[in-house]
Amino acid sequence: MLKILLNRLKPQAEKIIAEEQADFRPGRSTTEQIVNLRILCEKYLQHQQDLYHVFIDFKKAFDTVWHAALWATMRHFNINAKLIRMIQNLYDKATSAVYLNNSIGDWFRTTVGVRQGCVLSPSSTSSWREL
Repeated sequence: MLKILLNRLKPQAEKIIAEEQADFRPGRSTTEQIVNLRILCEKYLQHQQDLYHVFIDFKKAFDTVWHAALWATMRHFNINAKLIRMIQNLYDKATSAVYLNNSIGDWFRTTVGVRQGCVLSPSSTSSWREL
């Protein structure tokens, strides 16, 4: 089921994700990004122009995605409404519990974060960063 949703989401997400964004995209790699950056630096040096870089470490990116913002972002980029609802249904009643000292704590509703290991998570997190 999740693969079917991914196959429907991916073409729509590809339209909105910036060309420069390489994470979780086939045929893209960190090495390619480093080469692109080096070429850019060399061109700016050659033309004696200032160049500024910003490197953002999305530490715990999957853990910090706010669900309401994710749905709003998908709507903003005109992702198919039915597809958004189907993905929302995966999260609407999501609950978590903390496992500590061989004991499971109380269950609580989860309103932040995307599912670890879910095939939809990379496409989801990439789209909300475009805003």
